[in-house]
Amino acid sequence: MGEQPAVQRLQPQAVNTPLQLPLGVRWLRAPDFSTFAPDDNAETVAALRDTAAGNGPSSFVHGASGRGKTHLLQAVARLAHGRGLRSAYLPLSLGVDAVPGYEDFELVCIDAAEATAGDPALALALLRLMDALTDRAHHFIIASQLGLDGLHRGIRDDLYTRLAACSVHALKPLSDGGLRDALQRQAHARGLALQPTVADYLVRHLPRDAGTLVATLDGLDQASLSAAHRVTIPFIRAWLARQTGVPGRSSAQTGSD
Repeated sequence: MGEQPAVQRLQPQAVNTPLQLPLGVRWLRAPDFSTFAPDDNAETVAALRDTAAGNGPSSFVHGASGRGKTHLLQAVARLAHGRGLRSAYLPLSLGVDAVPGYEDFELVCIDAAEATAGDPALALALLRLMDALTDRAHHFIIASQLGLDGLHRGIRDDLYTRLAACSVHALKPLSDGGLRDALQRQAHARGLALQPTVADYLVRHLPRDAGTLVATLDGLDQASLSAAHRVTIPFIRAWLARQTGVPGRSSAQTGSD
């Protein structure tokens, strides 16, 4: 019998009521701990969950793009909010004017700290926010694409000292098993049935970072709904060919943005 062009959907997972975000910022899709694959980062995830419960210290988390920093920060903010803490997610990419006003929050999750490198005004604003939170016995989690050594070359010494005093966590790249786990978690949150062979195919044929894989999953999810077709390997090949003009290749593999 031929393949039935039907789309199988599971019940999407519920997530916490979203917090209010700064103007121009959006939540990731399903940014909670259930959709994050810990893999070799289990210790970091456990530490951040403790902070979301009001127990952990302030932390500095670093790792290359696509390793889940924004996902983790938003997951922490949402979990803390659900547990009754006044929490916020603040990306420093918004600039210096977005920083004031968070001093009374019990937990502030601060993203894109690499933006402070070469921006003295933003670095000073971050330093003042960290000191204000510390003085109130509140906590913060700061994420950066750059590690402490990389940041040190572009920021003021007193900010570097404050960051170095935090609990420091380096996010490691996901293994093949971790990437498959990430895909399955994200697919389940979307109500999408993703067969193990399909997840294996995506891991083998796409760049090895969770951000690219999840973005591809979003595209496939929308395409499968539009076509009323399950996400199968032939469907993926055809979809990738339409995206890149090269059969079975992703845009990252063909060298385009």
